[in-house]
Amino acid sequence: MRPLLQARSVAACLPLLALLGACEPAKSGYIPYIPGPGFTETVRVAVRLPDSVEVLHAGEWATLHAERESGPWKLKAGEAANEKAACERTSPAIQETEVASRVQWHVEPREGVSYNVPGATFERQIRFERPGRYQVWAVSKGCKGMVTSNRVEVEVR
Repeated sequence: MRPLLQARSVAACLPLLALLGACEPAKSGYIPYIPGPGFTETVRVAVRLPDSVEVLHAGEWATLHAERESGPWKLKAGEAANEKAACERTSPAIQETEVASRVQWHVEPREGVSYNVPGATFERQIRFERPGRYQVWAVSKGCKGMVTSNRVEVEVR
């Protein structure tokens, strides 16, 4: 008897389903943004020494930090709405506070430098095997090309 009740329930819903199908489809929620006047993108980096360490020694890990900012953004409208913008975004992030695992890191000199493999926290770390002075910076793919960060000098003893 149960299968018959289920079939009757489905049959009773068919007119309602037909009405719902005739409704206008829901909007996707996609709101395109494009760079506004004076648009800029920046990447800032920092190297944090381990807690209770005043000077980084060869073989110790240090934590890499990076943040990105971009803007101003404006809604894509009018004639621009029909053009394919090179860097159109949906609800663009104006400030991203921790993107160390999403930028490309560079160091000079490169010899004797290694990085960790980001784990569940996506924390990036760097280790210098030799004493010396190193320049550390990051490059990130931006809206209008590659964006290079500030350079941080690290002294390793």
